[in-house]
Amino acid sequence: MVAQINLIREDSLYKESNEQVFQTKRDMGKLLSPINWMEALPRIPLQDTVDVGNGIYMNKEGKEIRDHNADRGGYGVITAEQVIAFDSKVGMSKLMERYGIPPARYSPLEVVEYYNRIAMGDTALCSGGVMRDIQSVLSKVIAEGTGKNLYREDLPIAGKTGYSEKNVSACVYLSHGNSIYTCLVIISNPKGGYPSGGTMCGDVIKGIINGLSVE
Repeated sequence: MVAQINLIREDSLYKESNEQVFQTKRDMGKLLSPINWMEALPRIPLQDTVDVGNGIYMNKEGKEIRDHNADRGGYGVITAEQVIAFDSKVGMSKLMERYGIPPARYSPLEVVEYYNRIAMGDTALCSGGVMRDIQSVLSKVIAEGTGKNLYREDLPIAGKTGYSEKNVSACVYLSHGNSIYTCLVIISNPKGGYPSGGTMCGDVIKGIINGLSVE
């Protein structure tokens, strides 16, 4: 672990807050999708389809699930691969219900450790084939999906964005020099624009990557 920082804003100033937040399990939206997919992919073909309709869905527990583009009509019928690339909460909820996969909650530290193991291709997590599928999808998230803000032709980056009721997030990994870096950014109660992990957290991550490029 190179660094972990938890900043809060008070009176227009940022200061360090309680480090316990890194250990606290929380809802990070579809940022947890790759972790769920490790269990799901042996059963769910990436080309399996799901109808997310207009982006609004009432799940089996009676909770309304909304996609980030519900106000623009939703995605309609998409593949399982696109569910991850497009960050569809409705699609993930429907697929998990269809295949009987329970939802999970993890702490930020656990999430970044999982993504780092994915970056390393750790087949202790899942089979080699499933790992390659997950890595491929995470690359497409950055190249074609909700993480396009982070795409660079000169530097392959893979990862996932997430959003929940109070947080936006993004976790990415990349190879630079002789090292593999994994970075997780979470912004709670985002203000000043459309709440987007790819844009808001992505801008923070781009600053970090630019700092690595200068070194």
